[in-house]
Amino acid sequence: MRRVATGYYVLVPQEWIGDDRWRPDLDAAALGLAQTDYGADAVETTRPSVDHLIATGSSDRVLALGDNTFDPGDVGEIRTMLDGTLPPAAEDAYITATKHV
Repeated sequence: MRRVATGYYVLVPQEWIGDDRWRPDLDAAALGLAQTDYGADAVETTRPSVDHLIATGSSDRVLALGDNTFDPGDVGEIRTMLDGTLPPAAEDAYITATKHV
């Protein structure tokens, strides 16, 4: 097993056991961590536009834009933790700073 992050481990392929040079693919490790934290159904690997670029061998890139309203599920817990400790505007600023890293 190889540690990829605090509390996260991956199995080393049989042919690489004993060789410290092996590292998991970054995309595979990120997908594994995300699926562990949020569940397999909550995580995507690539978007259709990226799949198209990969399939055609294009060197173009995709710029992703969003409104950052995604809630990974802990905003309610953060609000409960902060309840009564900050004014509402400061609470919103705290959550924004925490979520928009």
